[in-house]
Amino acid sequence: MKNITSINSKRFSLKNSKPYDSFIWLGKNFIQLAVTNTEHSKVEVVKTFEKENGQINKTEAVSVFNDSLVSKASRCFIGIESAEFTLIPNTLFDEKNKEDYLKTIYTIDADKKVRGQKVIPIKATSVFSIKTGTETLLTSSLNKSTILHAPSALLVAYQQLIPPNKRYISFVRLQENEMLLSIFDTKKLMLHTTFPIESFDDSLYYYLNALNQLGIDRNEMSANLLGNHKDLEILLDKLLSNIESCKLINRLPTLQYDDAVFSQPTHHFFNLFSLMLCA
Repeated sequence: MKNITSINSKRFSLKNSKPYDSFIWLGKNFIQLAVTNTEHSKVEVVKTFEKENGQINKTEAVSVFNDSLVSKASRCFIGIESAEFTLIPNTLFDEKNKEDYLKTIYTIDADKKVRGQKVIPIKATSVFSIKTGTETLLTSSLNKSTILHAPSALLVAYQQLIPPNKRYISFVRLQENEMLLSIFDTKKLMLHTTFPIESFDDSLYYYLNALNQLGIDRNEMSANLLGNHKDLEILLDKLLSNIESCKLINRLPTLQYDDAVFSQPTHHFFNLFSLMLCA
């Protein structure tokens, strides 16, 4: 596992810093780490660790958790990936029945637990699975840890980027072997789901098919792209010829960035930064 990004603002140092919080996005073959002030308004440090072959193992994850940027943080927020998730309107959600919500859709293995996370802007609760071993590792290794569902955290961030007069808008997160597609109609969520992909051709097919299924005119749809897939900009070019407009996602307006952080591509770190809006 290699450290492929390491950005530290000139004003931040562990020796002299005020209390701070850390954020971790835990992917299959990567870990992204950020440090913010305790108000979660300013990003001070960003790091990315990536594994070329295979998935991140326990030893590699713990090596990041033991980083002084994490171990000395006041609190730590961890965004995990889980393909087994659903959204339940808050008016219908019952904490005692959260396992049942998932079991009607997925077969939940015995070594997994079910958690819930409020998604305030859309007045819903995200219900998702997590391996019991992963939960134990995170809670035992990290100081005052809070576990979040990274794909659901995006729904909070997306709300900041939807223009008030825009009807149809979509967000596409393209990762290795997966596309997460979210579609809104005047800020109301219509679709938030993942699709397995092998190439950008798959992602283009699923995207356009979703518009057809929802009865949305392609000429009225705009798209914002994020993620670290190598073909992300190829998909951007393809979508530009099929829908009204398409671009790489903008920065979150409520976060402040040091110049060194600001110089990095937003679409690579957008999901990491979205966790800060859920803390």
